[in-house]
Amino acid sequence: MKKYLSCLYWASALAFAISLVSCSGSIAYDAVVADLEQAQCVDISEIGREMRLVPISGDSILGAVTYAKVAGGKCFFYDEARRSIHIVEEDGTCQEFNKVGRGPEEYIDLWGFSYVESENELVIFERRTKSLRFYSLEDYSESKALKMDCYLNALEHLEGSEFLLLKEGADNLPPALVRYDTENGEGKVLMELRQDQANMAEDYFFSKRGDDILFGVSGLNTEIYRYRDSLQKIAVVSFVPNKLGRSYWNGEFTEKKERDLMRILQDGGPGIALSPMDVSVADAGSLSFWYFVARGAVSHELPHRQCCVLRDGVATLYSQISCNDLGIKSLQPVASDGHRTYSLLAGEEITPLPGSALGDSFLEMKNNGYNNYILSYELY
Repeated sequence: MKKYLSCLYWASALAFAISLVSCSGSIAYDAVVADLEQAQCVDISEIGREMRLVPISGDSILGAVTYAKVAGGKCFFYDEARRSIHIVEEDGTCQEFNKVGRGPEEYIDLWGFSYVESENELVIFERRTKSLRFYSLEDYSESKALKMDCYLNALEHLEGSEFLLLKEGADNLPPALVRYDTENGEGKVLMELRQDQANMAEDYFFSKRGDDILFGVSGLNTEIYRYRDSLQKIAVVSFVPNKLGRSYWNGEFTEKKERDLMRILQDGGPGIALSPMDVSVADAGSLSFWYFVARGAVSHELPHRQCCVLRDGVATLYSQISCNDLGIKSLQPVASDGHRTYSLLAGEEITPLPGSALGDSFLEMKNNGYNNYILSYELY
């Protein structure tokens, strides 16, 4: 589904320059520097509130979850090893969507998915057949399959029969963001990706927030966009590779700069915000998003997620968010509905703090036979 970069590690300071874009299109630069060395390790009680621990019930076995999203009051956890999606309701009831195989209505791979709440359907993209496939969550039956003329790296339902797609580049055409109607097969290109952005086009995520879709585009600069009826850039996150200096990266992004950038990244630095996900905008002066980072050169290691919060012109990095009451060092993976953030927890990883509210709740749930849990909370 996603090809994660796991050969990079954070070896130098990460410089952020944030520029907010107004509805009129004018850009007001409000430069903010967030030094990676100042990234905070905090307990969730310091930055979160209204924490809730919900046990997951059912026979679903949660494995190597690498991606999560929240839609229609449901949490969707993608299990890359099983090529399945675990769907958890608000009450903790869990079911597993898994139709891997070569028979009728089965799929070989699952490269992206979206939930259509009005139809209670899960729409996936199968790369092997270049197809959008529509499945009912009532009985997992397939209602239709649409052959596409390209590969997709991300998708999200808009309204009716329309979807927002990130089309992979092909035949000398760059990757592009497209509004696509699945009924008539017509698509409107909203934005083409630049060369530096195209290098990371496999690792993009859409975050649906009511009628808005928020997403980040990685590259030399990481750009955050909002889409409803039109596309609006709301922030730009820039980093400066220290080895070649700030002035080198100004101006046009050339092939030489691309080679230099890839070489620096492969050598282990500098830091870069990869795959911004779960973007949330509380108001005009507050924006937060999670993004992937990777450490070490072990290819099978899952990427680590960190959090960046922008408030009142100040950027704060959280390199690790723990939960002392449950003995969890790092809350991952994460998903958000714009109000609450959700973390998936395995029972064997929890060592509760005696006397704490969350710890006592966990012990009671554990005694009732539960093995997996979701911790949800609101970030300040």
